[in-house]
Amino acid sequence: MKRRKTLLAVLLSLVGSVLALVPPGRPAAYGFSAAQHELPACGTYCGTERWSVKTLSDADRDKVDFTPKEATVGWLVSQEHPAQSPADQRIGPIETQTYKVRARLISYKLEQDGDFHIVIADVEDPGKTMIAEIPSPDCAGACASGRTEEFRKARAVLTALPEEVARVIVVVTGVGFFDFLHGQTGAAPNGIELHPVLKVEPESAFSLPSVSSSGTFMTEAEAQQHGYRPAYGNECGPAGTGIASQKQDGAVRNTKAGRAGNPDVRVWVNISSGVYHCPGTRWYGNTKHGEYMTQRKAQDGGYRPAYDSVCH
Repeated sequence: MKRRKTLLAVLLSLVGSVLALVPPGRPAAYGFSAAQHELPACGTYCGTERWSVKTLSDADRDKVDFTPKEATVGWLVSQEHPAQSPADQRIGPIETQTYKVRARLISYKLEQDGDFHIVIADVEDPGKTMIAEIPSPDCAGACASGRTEEFRKARAVLTALPEEVARVIVVVTGVGFFDFLHGQTGAAPNGIELHPVLKVEPESAFSLPSVSSSGTFMTEAEAQQHGYRPAYGNECGPAGTGIASQKQDGAVRNTKAGRAGNPDVRVWVNISSGVYHCPGTRWYGNTKHGEYMTQRKAQDGGYRPAYDSVCH
């Protein structure tokens, strides 16, 4: 009996020694695993790899300097890629700094994880490119970052850009980030990104259509004789004559007038711009927000043909 008591005492002593090694607040079963930073419970699941760092919901987010430092794409892509990329920690000084970069906008698209994936190039050396990403404010992590309004505004600016305009100049503000090298098109050789992007500012001379301050009055017949075409494809004749007539605010009084083309042809409607595209054209099925429908339905919905050219 005495021997059993001695063995029990030894066992209890060993158990106590092991438990003493477990840090407070961590389950004993996981006492030797790496600590994980739990994301706030909001939003939907969107991504995995370094997701908390990408969405400013990581343990080091308070270390980020949000006063933008001006930089170029060329300088950023020249920085050394770190040896390790912790899942929930930042790599200073790049990932703890916000950068303001003037660059050429090459392309952008909506990714499966909800991010707007942007490719930008150096203004002076367009061969140097990198990626910038705007998270969805509805995603887990992003919704708890305290920056959701900035994400929404940046995404709205991007979607408002005319889809036919390529390689415009933009100023992108975002936090430095090193991604894993996946071989993405436009990615920097060192994997550097602006992620998340907090602001997108297009230079108006490149991105916004200018409004002409010059013009002259003439009859519609004279305008047609000179080769001018009606705005939005709607002619300006009297209402009820089979020719569209517009009010000063642009509303069409005769909604069934001014139509042409094949009413049953399947077109692609860009919901954001209110423009529809014909089969075989560059943007047919290739804008971020849109749907297919017949030309008749598109016209009934108030959408206008791209370049004022109806589909036949």
